[in-house]
Amino acid sequence: MYSAAVGILERARVEWFAAAFGLVVGITMVFVPYEFGASLFQRIYPHVRPLGSLFLVGSATMLAAMLYP
Repeated sequence: MYSAAVGILERARVEWFAAAFGLVVGITMVFVPYEFGASLFQRIYPHVRPLGSLFLVGSATMLAAMLYP
């Protein structure tokens, strides 16, 4: 059982999941900013679109670094 889990992690590295998560969050923040209207996000809500753009740029940079080492 343990070796199967290690085999899965070797094929799908954590960096790819982090980059995909950053892309999803960035796209959501840029194109659907009203989803971040909850009270938890009130402090950053005026800056949601620029922060989403930073998520997109950071994730794209991560992907480029992983594709072309």
